Amino acid sequence: MKILSALQSPKLKIRYPAGWDAVWVPFASWFVPEPLYDVMTGWMYRFFFRPVFARGASKPGTPVVLVTGASSGIGLATTLLLAKSGYKVWAGYRDPHKEKSMRRMLKGLKVTLVSLDVDRTVSVRKAVQNLLFQEGRLDAVVNNAGFVSAGFWEDMSDNDVKTQFQTNVFGVLRVCRETLPSLRVSKGRIVNIGSTSAFGAYPLLGPYSATKSAIKAITETLRMEEKPLGVQVTEINPGEIKTNIVKAARMAEAYRKGTTVHPEIYKEYEDLVKKRMAKAPLPDAVAKAVLSALNASKTKRRYFITGGGRFTMFLRWLLPSMWCEGIIGCFFKWSRFP
Repeated sequence: MKILSALQSPKLKIRYPAGWDAVWVPFASWFVPEPLYDVMTGWMYRFFFRPVFARGASKPGTPVVLVTGASSGIGLATTLLLAKSGYKVWAGYRDPHKEKSMRRMLKGLKVTLVSLDVDRTVSVRKAVQNLLFQEGRLDAVVNNAGFVSAGFWEDMSDNDVKTQFQTNVFGVLRVCRETLPSLRVSKGRIVNIGSTSAFGAYPLLGPYSATKSAIKAITETLRMEEKPLGVQVTEINPGEIKTNIVKAARMAEAYRKGTTVHPEIYKEYEDLVKKRMAKAPLPDAVAKAVLSALNASKTKRRYFITGGGRFTMFLRWLLPSMWCEGIIGCFFKWSRFP
């Protein structure tokens, strides 16, 4: 009936709730501030499931951190800062051609390079086992590996979308799955690198925004699941950061083949991104947030790097979805509301 109503309506609504849960859950998440909503759901989880608390802790010593996607950008900046701050860092990289440059930049620091492709379970498992064999402990994980897919949804092939989720979502899950047993022993921490795109999806960044929304949900549920077991889980929401992630973005298949019907819009989008990236902060700002999350006695739920991220989350909480989409559309000429 809901589908029939949507098809017959002269003007589509943003959502058609079907069932009581579909009404009260979005209402509660909108009406109740996010920190309180997280506390409420966490209490419900602990009340109904009553998980067994973890026991034991690792021996004192230099804390060991695993950083994925450490060959450039945020991952490299985080590796440098953590190593200089007294951590023993295992820096994961996928491209073997970057190993030489990494060794040069990390020379003299307590950093061990490890081949780690988060797209492959075998690679993740081997890297973690190697780390534990040599160090005997693991105190924190920074899930940073990821990339951007850009383009209209209609221009995206199935492989484009699968590859985006394979790295940005399933890669994080693979790393968490292999490291959580050790992190529970050390009462360690997981830091996931998210994005402000999780709060406000943007045109031509549909697949990327979808993966970061998934990371937001994964982080929140993982935090509630593991908090009683001694593992703290948090998320960094950087916003626009001056890295090579835009240059390395994987464009939609139709754009690559020249078959898209929106070539002028892609050009406009690229010009807009270049202007905004020129004013973006350096990845060092994200690295400092990671260090704060690891050093704090109790991590925050999330760390914002720019005021724009906080503002985006606030607007998503305060305003109806239709208004938020209208505001976002104002930044893109072709999608401005009439």
